Amino acid sequence: MSPPASPVTVISLFGTHHTMKHHDGLFYYWGYGTRQGMCRIRIYHTQLHTIVVASELRDNRGSSVTSFIDGVATKVAREFDLRPDRLVVIEHRPGPARIFSSADEYTLVHLDYHGAIEAFSNPRWRLLTREEVEVLIEEAIHERHLN
Repeated sequence: MSPPASPVTVISLFGTHHTMKHHDGLFYYWGYGTRQGMCRIRIYHTQLHTIVVASELRDNRGSSVTSFIDGVATKVAREFDLRPDRLVVIEHRPGPARIFSSADEYTLVHLDYHGAIEAFSNPRWRLLTREEVEVLIEEAIHERHLN
């Protein structure tokens, strides 16, 4: 994983345009194995990008968000009719769900998009601070655990 980006880097990458929250709720997906996965999805629209925050849930018995983030991004883009070229994916791992830390962790996920098959692949993660995520979504994060 890359070191955290600076707030200046995050702002220069995505700008600071007015953000509108579009969705906040549970999202179900079939990953690897025989159990259905679930995560919390928040979708924010800006003038230039659509920001998707995918949060791991303690009760998830299927593939983790981390191991199946390309599939989650693909399904979210399809189900919510989002433009892949505008998609910014942030993965959120709540502290209580993490093994080695009690702090929440946010990562910006860079994905390749393949238009011919309409799917994302090849995830690469870059750590973000909570403050950097708040700059991107233009609101304070008050995590509420859905499970």
